[in-house]
Amino acid sequence: LSLLHYSVSKELEHINNLIKKKGIDLV
Repeated sequence: LSLLHYSVSKELEHINNLIKKKGIDLV
């Protein structure tokens, strides 16, 4: 994995976790 790809997937993972925590509130 390139560094850029790594940081992008980390960022997406972080966003995913936030969405899971907030649940339906974000939809």
